[in-house]
Amino acid sequence: MLLSKCARDCTLPAETIAQMQEARAAVPALFDEAEANYEEAVGQDADAIQATYQATLDDGFRNMALFVAGCAIVGALLLIPYRGRRQQEAASAE
Repeated sequence: MLLSKCARDCTLPAETIAQMQEARAAVPALFDEAEANYEEAVGQDADAIQATYQATLDDGFRNMALFVAGCAIVGALLLIPYRGRRQQEAASAE
């Protein structure tokens, strides 16, 4: 409420309005400059970024393969007791 009343009733000095308009006009140029600086920094570090990305990806795939292999081994070990039951059931059926 107070903000809307102030926006309606308050008047700003011409100098303040000029400064705000100048800042508003400068913001897009600052964003463009920041984007160019970011792209340049990324371009300079591209080799390190790619190497880190590839190493991380390689580790992830290696860990996933080890996890799947571990799950397969545990699954095979859990099925060992059922092998004996199957042979017993086959022998009793004959």
